[in-house]
This record gives sequence, structure tokens and C-alpha cells, in this order.
Amino acid sequence: MKIDQNTVEYIAQLAKLSISTAEKGQVLKQLNRVLDYMALLDEVNTDHIEPTAHVMPLENVLRQDSVQESQPQSDSVDNAPQIQDNCFVVPKVI
Repeated sequence: MKIDQNTVEYIAQLAKLSISTAEKGQVLKQLNRVLDYMALLDEVNTDHIEPTAHVMPLENVLRQDSVQESQPQSDSVDNAPQIQDNCFVVPKVI
């Protein structure tokens, strides 16, 4: 697939780009080079390659959940600027 001048102008309009006539010619060449390279990659046989989400074999690095005793509520509010009935006091937000 080759891109023409009208397509470059349309893409520039979609991207809200203001490009000069000289730049349009340069963009036309660059976009066609990109499409040529994509066509080259399309010719590569990838039938024996499994689809991957990441190039490196990653594993979940999160720890396992385990039940533990909670911190006492009184310890949680010790550093609060304002406390009422062992709860945080915050300004009303509406």
C-alpha cells in the first residue's frame, strides 16, 4: 500500500497538524518507508513462534496473601491531628 499526497493531508488534518508543502513531501516519503518496512516484516514466517505479552519471561512478583493480625485501631489514629471517638476527624467535603 502506498500513501499519496491526499492521504498525508488527511492524516495531518486528523492529527490537527499544520505542515508545509515541503514537509508534506518529506512526510509522504517517511510514511511510505514505514509501510514498506511493515510489509517486509509481514513476510517473516512466525508460525512456530508463540504469541507473547512480553519479550521477557516474567512471573508475578507479588507476595501471597496471608491472614495476619491487624494493627489496633488506637495505634492507627495516634498521629492524627484530630480524633473523636477513636476515629479520624476530617473536614466536610461537599
